[in-house]
Amino acid sequence: MKITHTLNKAILDNHKTVRVSSNELDIKGQVLSTDAAIKLANDNEMDLILVSDKATPCICIIQEYTKYIYEQKKKAKENKSNVQKIKEIQLSYNIGINDINVKRKNAESFLKDGDKVKCIIKLKGREMKFKDKAQEVLLQFITSLESHSKCEYVPKMEGNKYHTILIPKK
Repeated sequence: MKITHTLNKAILDNHKTVRVSSNELDIKGQVLSTDAAIKLANDNEMDLILVSDKATPCICIIQEYTKYIYEQKKKAKENKSNVQKIKEIQLSYNIGINDINVKRKNAESFLKDGDKVKCIIKLKGREMKFKDKAQEVLLQFITSLESHSKCEYVPKMEGNKYHTILIPKK
């Protein structure tokens, strides 16, 4: 998907005046005629870039177009990298102490990385009789991680699964 921007003379066709900003030229929100803004941009070997045409007058910046594109890509990449992932840890109602410690260490590392952790206990067939034990194991697991996380919601039973989501403490 290629993003196109309105530049220089193309802005002149649709707008008579523009609100101009530029960090390089120390201009903050001045209203100029489009001709004057284009001349100012050309004198400084930069481009007049339309940012928003919904405002009256439309908002433009004076900057090198390649630098503007680079900054937009950098912002998009930064926003994309800040997305939290949900990691899943599956437990059993009759899990051993050492196994639960390994799962706890994995969950701690996920939480330190800033990811959410979804804890699940699946019950199959006759295991459904041990719902209380499963809930107890899940609550014990959550309390062992209290120093690193907080519970997004109380563990709940849906179908044959007990589950909750842990979010990292800030």
